Amino acid sequence: MHNKTLKAALALGALLAVLLAGCRVNVSVGNDSFLTGETYPNAEAYRVGAFTCDASAVKAVEVYWRSGEVALVESDSATLSVTESGSDLPEEAAMHSLLDDGVLRIRFCASGAKVRLNSTDKRLTLEIPKGIDLSIHATSALVKADALSQSDLLIAVLSGDISLGTVTANHVDLSGSSGSIQLGRLSASSLMCRTSSGSVDLGTVSAKTLECAASSGNVVIRSVLADEVSVTTSSGRVELALADAPSVSICTSSGTVYALLPEGGAEVSFSSGSGSLHTDRSYTRRGDLYVFGDGASQLAVETSSGNLEIR
Repeated sequence: MHNKTLKAALALGALLAVLLAGCRVNVSVGNDSFLTGETYPNAEAYRVGAFTCDASAVKAVEVYWRSGEVALVESDSATLSVTESGSDLPEEAAMHSLLDDGVLRIRFCASGAKVRLNSTDKRLTLEIPKGIDLSIHATSALVKADALSQSDLLIAVLSGDISLGTVTANHVDLSGSSGSIQLGRLSASSLMCRTSSGSVDLGTVSAKTLECAASSGNVVIRSVLADEVSVTTSSGRVELALADAPSVSICTSSGTVYALLPEGGAEVSFSSGSGSLHTDRSYTRRGDLYVFGDGASQLAVETSSGNLEIR
């Protein structure tokens, strides 16, 4: 069990490093801090400052942001609009952007520029029509949206938070390190959600597959409708309300697992070193399985020292 959890934690760390590769910081970022902007190719072709463009020419948007905030606003307009809060920034400190072969890339500042910035001047607002592939790579910025309806969505944040309301997409990938990940409602083909020391708090998740991994952070999912669910944690607590989930796998080290079973019940397998199962619900035994209700779903829980509480 220890080896399995350790491997999962190492894989999580490696994956976060890859996803956050676009957020390299040379010095600290914050209010009135110096930073050296990342170096990116074709820098001379980038435009400077706010702009609006015809959304029909954009098939994908990539945002590379450092500090401050990234606000995503779903738009019914045929145009895509990008602004930032700082209106009197020098050219090297202002955002830079390039539309190249249908891919719009938005950068925090000029390529390789060493600038002094106040994070309140770097609040990016992206008004984006539905159906466009969207990826956000941020360092210490908050990434937020009330509603999004995109094709594929990827958000990778180092120390900032991710706060989303209602999201509709094909594939959704949310990753963080020390910040929290919050999502109100999701409808997607697949959701991958990964964090290190941050917490994960999801509302209603409707997807074919749901994969969630955390190290020391807690994972809370308030309503799950998914064909396959996989949750891996180290010391964090896991709370799942399974509305309709035929196949669920939970692997944790010292964290306690709380599971609210679906209406049809579940066949539960529980493997633990020193943890124990607690429940007020009636069940029967079928070999090593605990059968609740009709046993319509399958729930496999593996822990080292954590308990399992069935509700």
